[in-house]
Amino acid sequence: MCVFVNSTPEFTDQALVANGASELLIELFGEEGRHVRSAVGVAALPLNARRYLARIEEVAGVPIHMVSTSPDRDHTILMRHPYLAD
Repeated sequence: MCVFVNSTPEFTDQALVANGASELLIELFGEEGRHVRSAVGVAALPLNARRYLARIEEVAGVPIHMVSTSPDRDHTILMRHPYLAD
């Protein structure tokens, strides 16, 4: 899994943020959820992607924490830490 963390250039704890995603997968799927992972910091998502996800949040009435960008979960965009309050 590759986790893209929306962060500023000064933020260097992307791996710690990605731990939340990893721990969630292990919690949900047990040992089958254990995986190899990398974490990358990105300054921002493209504007249309942010608008699209904001609209999904609005319609669904729930926040989006992670978005998988491949069918094999090879790439995941972490919108916000899943265990921290907004």
